[in-house]
Amino acid sequence: MPALTANQSVHGKQNLTPLLLLVLMPSFAVALRRRLSPWQFMWLVSLAIFFACKLATWLRIDSHLRTRAGFIRNLGYLFLWPGMNAKPFLDKDHSVSVPALREWLAAMIKTVAGFALVSIGTRRALSETSPSLFTAWAGMLGLILILHFGAFHLISLAWRRFGVDAEPIMRAPLQATSLSEFWGRRWNLGFRQLTHEFVFTPVRKHLGAPGAIAASFLFSGLIHDLVISVPARGGYCLPTAYFLLQGTGILFERSALGKRLRIGSGLCGWLFTLLVVAGPAFGLFHPFFVRNVMLPFLTSIGHFMHQLLHGFSVPMARRFSLALWLAALGHFCVLIASFQVPSRLHWKDDLAKLTSFNRKLMWVHGGFTVLTITAFGVLTLALHDEMLRGERAALCLAGFIGVYWTTRLIVDVVYYDHTDWPQGRSFLLGHALLNLLFVFLAGSYVGLCVWRIWLA
Repeated sequence: MPALTANQSVHGKQNLTPLLLLVLMPSFAVALRRRLSPWQFMWLVSLAIFFACKLATWLRIDSHLRTRAGFIRNLGYLFLWPGMNAKPFLDKDHSVSVPALREWLAAMIKTVAGFALVSIGTRRALSETSPSLFTAWAGMLGLILILHFGAFHLISLAWRRFGVDAEPIMRAPLQATSLSEFWGRRWNLGFRQLTHEFVFTPVRKHLGAPGAIAASFLFSGLIHDLVISVPARGGYCLPTAYFLLQGTGILFERSALGKRLRIGSGLCGWLFTLLVVAGPAFGLFHPFFVRNVMLPFLTSIGHFMHQLLHGFSVPMARRFSLALWLAALGHFCVLIASFQVPSRLHWKDDLAKLTSFNRKLMWVHGGFTVLTITAFGVLTLALHDEMLRGERAALCLAGFIGVYWTTRLIVDVVYYDHTDWPQGRSFLLGHALLNLLFVFLAGSYVGLCVWRIWLA
């Protein structure tokens, strides 16, 4: 009996730990509220809630599993992964498929699109006397694309590339054909996992599924009120009302009337989901938050970038001038390496095994690649001053070259297998030097474009 009592005591402490963390860490952030601007407080309280949830999910995992996972994987889960499903992440026995190249490219495109929207928002916030709601919403959508759809997806891909079970927290939410599917299987699965584990499951034992759904969305609303309304000092309860509406929509969707209306599947379900999720979004990110938090945040980013780039405009111009000369030379170095490929990789023997058409196709593709790289080097020499001045056509060419070499690096990391490369120190050294050259080329052209666009 004493042993049973001790076990119950330990179990009770474990159950209280998440609650204590969720109270204490945000409370510490709230205590610093007066010393911070609204947007600084928003990020601080968001990080406090995030790490409280992280620790809560990590502590619930069996200690033996944490020990087997090792220091690096535990550290990665706590600080380098936004998801909240600790067990598969820490379990070394989970098998994970290698991500496809198209998934890497999709994540990169979403990240770049997010930076473009944030750039629009920050530039408009600086230029407009009274920034509009469009400016703030462009910046907010850009941040969502950068973080939730872009950077978090790239982190997932990187972990899975090394065999860690880290599924993306966003799974094509626009494809959801019901509210249940949207919130349960597609949108922010990290927070969904947390809510399901700490709210839905325990409440369902006492109030059933409808009560658990209502409690889960109430919890989500209160958390978002803390992150959105408290920093904005206005619009209280609007985020909570938004999430209660989502819960009500799910209950209606599952009701007899909802099933007769077929709003839980197909086109009707997709339209109903879009209406309920996107329609009241202006209540979730209400005007108090937009004007008091987001616009000052975007303005701060704009001032920082403006001072950074303008403050170093003269030395940056000199550095980019040198970088462009070296980049032009670098393209010809790539050509020198390319001319050695057929002999060193024994193309004559390997291509002889192909059909006549496929063999000719390889030579044609190789020839066009050589022509493209030659053009990059020659045009960089010819348009050096135009690129440096930021003339539109020359800058577009520089942007294309930067994207070309960035994509080449991505292909090397996520598509080529290191074991496929020829063995030997000379090949290993050549591979490393080529990748360093590709990094320099991509960084030079992309950096030039970013610098000139911000100075415009």
